[in-house]
Amino acid sequence: MVCLQYGLFLSRKTIINCIKMLNMRLKIIFVFLMLLCLSEGVRAFTVLPADTIWRLEKDKNGVKVYTRPVEGMTIKEFKAVVIINAPVSKLLSMVMDVVAYPKWVANVKSVKILKESGNDEVIYYTEIQVPWPLSNRDNIIRSKIVNDSATGIVKVIMTGKPDYLPEYSGIVRIPNAGGYWHFFPLEDGKVEVVMQYLADPAGNIPDWVVNMFVVDGPYKTFLKMREIAEEKE
Repeated sequence: MVCLQYGLFLSRKTIINCIKMLNMRLKIIFVFLMLLCLSEGVRAFTVLPADTIWRLEKDKNGVKVYTRPVEGMTIKEFKAVVIINAPVSKLLSMVMDVVAYPKWVANVKSVKILKESGNDEVIYYTEIQVPWPLSNRDNIIRSKIVNDSATGIVKVIMTGKPDYLPEYSGIVRIPNAGGYWHFFPLEDGKVEVVMQYLADPAGNIPDWVVNMFVVDGPYKTFLKMREIAEEKE
């Protein structure tokens, strides 16, 4: 028997068992802290720095395209802004009609729907045309509508799901992608459309190709989107 403080007597076996239990708890706490650190590391890579200043790269024909650097990535995030004379419902319909993207979204070669959940969520596969001799890229995106009934602002959240399908031979899978569409109703019946997006194209990409995707691509996409949305039905 071993005498402890306050006159408590415990057997040596009981003390050994208590020590074993304490060691086990310490191990569990250590693993938890390690997982927490790893998750924070991933979050630090994927969360975009909200305080980073945007740089205006293009301001032409009513379309503005901004970029900003993102820590841990070589490619920049972009934000494109345009005002369109069309109802939010029509613009939202265009964004969720993903199979029609090759008609108006720059550099999109083909789109295939993988899963639909009602009218407000879709998972789809996109092959992106890249100039020769580089390999085409592909990605898998989940788009979901979020509607703020109080403000009338509608957002479509885009989340990358690179592991949803096995990779295809000859095409490079984009490992990290995501962003959103914002639709802000204006007093004159028009809508301010904002698209913010970040994608890691993977591999060594020349600067002029990168520029094609983060500046020229959004610019051409918004020009075509406005043209189609403002067509008389």
